[in-house]
Amino acid sequence: MQLSRIFAVAMLTLWGSAALADDDKHDLCAERPGLTTNECVIEPGHVQLETGLVDWTLERDHGDRTDTILYGDTIARIGVADKWEVRIGWTPYGTVRDSEDGSTDSMHRVGDVTIGLKRNLIDAKDSGNVGLSLAVIPFATLPVGRMPVGDGTWSAGAELPVGYRIDKLLKFELTPEIEASPDKDGHGRHLLASLAFGPKFSLSEAVSLQTEIELIRDDDPDPQQRGLQAIGGLSLGVQPDDKTQLDLGSNIGLDRKAPDVEVYAGVTRYF
Repeated sequence: MQLSRIFAVAMLTLWGSAALADDDKHDLCAERPGLTTNECVIEPGHVQLETGLVDWTLERDHGDRTDTILYGDTIARIGVADKWEVRIGWTPYGTVRDSEDGSTDSMHRVGDVTIGLKRNLIDAKDSGNVGLSLAVIPFATLPVGRMPVGDGTWSAGAELPVGYRIDKLLKFELTPEIEASPDKDGHGRHLLASLAFGPKFSLSEAVSLQTEIELIRDDDPDPQQRGLQAIGGLSLGVQPDDKTQLDLGSNIGLDRKAPDVEVYAGVTRYF
């Protein structure tokens, strides 16, 4: 748990420094909330923290039940050059509770670290904030944590966030992803591919609403894991100021392979 304490102290230090941030107007480039990924990047010399304060997922299967709760799942996005950012993510703490045949087993673990780069390839800002935007995100996960919160081994993949802004009020987002994902038993890797898409509505300058669907193809050798999953999501983002966003969201499994429900809340802060 010492790593979690160090992470918490670092988080408090960074969040406390928000009072010293300048007051220049800024369009917040938040990837939270939702299933898709925003294609914008952080400006050079700035840092953005996006933290899932709590994330609860419920999975049920023939009377068995698994509750997974993640705390403080955070990604730090660091602008390093024009249209480039470095990304470091970590899940400092999680709990997995399995209930089966009247007995319950709980495990408390630290999660893995994810590192990556993000490169904006096409920016709608170059054409008056309307039209196509495109980015690419290669990433790798380092086995810092332990199963079942961490994977216990490395993985790697890439995302291709795409956005098309129709006007000030409406934007369509699409995010394909491909990954060499760890097998469920922790030995070897397999193909995991997904596609998330949906519209994002700007209800006002401070409030946004997003509805999405994600399709996931999992080629895990385990027959219980392998197959196609479909997930529906609804999320809300509220900006009390131009450098902060609070969010709330829920995902619902649309078939038997997908988790039943996920509920989460988080915060984004730009420095």
